[in-house]
Amino acid sequence: MFAVRDETVTIEKLIDYLKSVEEQSILFWAIVTREEGKHIGNIKIDPIDMESKFGEYGIMLGDKTEWGKGYAKEASERIVQYCFSDEVDLRKVNLGVVEDNHDAVELYKKLGFEIEGVYRLHVLSLIHI
Repeated sequence: MFAVRDETVTIEKLIDYLKSVEEQSILFWAIVTREEGKHIGNIKIDPIDMESKFGEYGIMLGDKTEWGKGYAKEASERIVQYCFSDEVDLRKVNLGVVEDNHDAVELYKKLGFEIEGVYRLHVLSLIHI
């Protein structure tokens, strides 16, 4: 069992969520190590507005032992390139990041993302473990 915000999430709820993801117009991938084939995180573009050619990027590397090894950079570079390819043809991809996540902010700058705005007091998160 794991927790997200103020709701305890079960494996059954996660399975239901993943099934609903498959029915939506989104792009969603697992991040897997080359050496061991170990699933270490996920990357997605969701939601996608094909009329406006816009999508929202998100990434999560849940296995902290794999942080700092370049997996997020490699996966992000490939996915962002794919979003702007003729196959997907987005004109804009955005993301949200907590400003004190300095490693992520630096990665996003290297990928070409620019700061367009800042949310203030946007999310209240209560985590129960």
